Amino acid sequence: MKGALNIKVKLLVQEIREAFADVPYPGDENISASRYDEGMSGYFSGTSQEGHAARDLRRHASALSFFTSEAFHYYLPAFAIAVLQEPEDADIIYDHLIYDFHASSSTRERLELFNAAQREAMVQYFEYCLHDNIECYNRKIACAITLLKKEATL
Repeated sequence: MKGALNIKVKLLVQEIREAFADVPYPGDENISASRYDEGMSGYFSGTSQEGHAARDLRRHASALSFFTSEAFHYYLPAFAIAVLQEPEDADIIYDHLIYDFHASSSTRERLELFNAAQREAMVQYFEYCLHDNIECYNRKIACAITLLKKEATL
């Protein structure tokens, strides 16, 4: 079973990377929507989507709330992949990702940047999470999936 799970994770990581590969870097001045961003602008400025250790992303998990829409769109794959590849080191990132896909005006604004392949990759990510989560998150994950699918039809 573990081998099949590893293959599923590898395929999902590949799908996320491919879906978000062409997202442009938001620019150093367009990373944080707040002046008080707990140092995340300094950490992310000039960096790509790749090469972030899960433990470093965990220290900056609140960035998901501070990011501009463009920065969220660009760095989202790093956070989702960290959860898939290094779940113990990623730790609270999982919670932040679920929270950041709830129905709100800022989430809808962010999702306007997503193309169909990106929405589908995140649906697949959350569907994978449904099978490997704390039961209390099931409803929130289902809401995230519904939101991603609904926004795709608008």
